[in-house]
Amino acid sequence: MNRKKIENLLVLLLVAMVTSIVFFMLFISPQIKQLKAMRRQCVSQKSLVKKRDVMMRGMDESRESAGAWKKKANRMERKFLKKEELPIFFKDLNKITADTDVVLKTVDPSEKKEDLGQGVSIMTIEVDVEGKYVNIVRFIAELLGGSGLINIDELVMDVMVDGKIDASFVLKIFVLG
Repeated sequence: MNRKKIENLLVLLLVAMVTSIVFFMLFISPQIKQLKAMRRQCVSQKSLVKKRDVMMRGMDESRESAGAWKKKANRMERKFLKKEELPIFFKDLNKITADTDVVLKTVDPSEKKEDLGQGVSIMTIEVDVEGKYVNIVRFIAELLGGSGLINIDELVMDVMVDGKIDASFVLKIFVLG
């Protein structure tokens, strides 16, 4: 009888083991697989969040940089003389001449403009003035200090018989539009 009890106990033990294995395979193992998959997904999501944060910081920096460049571009654009402001410039030229006691002998705008692209061109004007040296210097300073981006090239000054100076130069006006 002992032997029968041992056999029954072994069968019971075997049934318990098979039941445990079946229970593990049907209920526990899928849960473990699902937990592992969720853990991988969580790690992946954290990685994506980090990448997104880095990209957002980069976009914020780009926006700030773009804003700064836009402000610089606007400041530069204000320095250019607008095409529609050219008549005002020539009026101002006459006013500056009167204010500095200089005689404006000739003003000869070139019909040809040098196109720099993006709506910017250089208008060339040959100017000839007469007056005292100090007044001519003030005249040039007023021209350069006014609104608009202006360069002076080919400045030539000659002393005349009466002691006055005859100055000729080329104005290069950067025009927008």
